[in-house]
Amino acid sequence: MDMGVEGIVLSPGYSYEKAPDQNHFMGRARVRKLFRAVLSNRKKSWKFNMSPLFLEFLMGDRKYECTPWGSPAYNIFGWQRPCYLLQDGYTETYQELIDTTQWEEYGAASGNPKCANCMVSCGYEPTA
Repeated sequence: MDMGVEGIVLSPGYSYEKAPDQNHFMGRARVRKLFRAVLSNRKKSWKFNMSPLFLEFLMGDRKYECTPWGSPAYNIFGWQRPCYLLQDGYTETYQELIDTTQWEEYGAASGNPKCANCMVSCGYEPTA
């Protein structure tokens, strides 16, 4: 949890193949249980810098599918294919990103094992 000046940003980690420690990631059920415990008894003074609908998703109160095109990322290497944690490469232009990315291969519903336990904000916050 990042408690910046502007507010708190939440997003659960999940196991992806390049993560050096695979043993400490939680599955979706444990993530929901943790966020339900933390968020259902939160202080009114906590300011979140994200959608309340996404917080409800983290607690298991809402069901969403990933929107992998919802948060395109650009850096010195170019436009990054989703999800940034999967490191599936870059394109030189935004149009190339849109036209050549196999969007149906991302998200828990895709059957992609890399996405099976993901609940990360870059895919689900845009859906919310």
